[in-house]
Amino acid sequence: MYYIIEAIKQTSIHSPLLPLIVSLFLAIRGKLAKEVGLIVGLVVLSFISDYLSILIGRIFHNNMPWFHFYVLLESILLITFFSKVSTYKKIYMITMYGLIGFLFVDMLFLESILKFNTIARLVQCTVMVTSCLWLFYEVYVKEEVLFIDQSGVFWIIVGVFIYFSGAFFSFLIYRNLQFDDIPVNKNSTWIYHNSANVLKNVFFAIGIWQVR
Repeated sequence: MYYIIEAIKQTSIHSPLLPLIVSLFLAIRGKLAKEVGLIVGLVVLSFISDYLSILIGRIFHNNMPWFHFYVLLESILLITFFSKVSTYKKIYMITMYGLIGFLFVDMLFLESILKFNTIARLVQCTVMVTSCLWLFYEVYVKEEVLFIDQSGVFWIIVGVFIYFSGAFFSFLIYRNLQFDDIPVNKNSTWIYHNSANVLKNVFFAIGIWQVR
């Protein structure tokens, strides 16, 4: 079981390379769409995050502040993207400011910046999954494309939805284990997150390719 968990973890860490390669290929050919710029930025952020967190951990012996900051950046990039592809831009901007406000409250009063921010992560997952469901509804209502699977934005939303759905369970299980004296390897709780992250980047690659 250990080797399976480790294999999924390593695949997850390197999975952003797939959409990055697709983005680079399209950029070289001058076909990378501006609409996916925020998603490409998110993929780059995701890719460097793992290595940066390791570096911060080795230097300062605690990389938790970075994870707090990462959630903030990730939320801004995604909700800004949602606002650009949605007809309800103001609602998404209000959502973004509300989420950012909550994240700061979480850092200052709810969870120590030196500990993993499970509450913030669970709230973020809920907001993202709800946003994706609403965007799915918008895509179907608009009917701008005959075959929905040919829409690059649709595949990107699918990737976000799958990732935060899987991540929600990992964060929820991890938080519960924090308060239980159960002899369980906490690293195994990340299998949902890591598997969902791999799928997310596969769908991001498809979406970036389709938007060209």
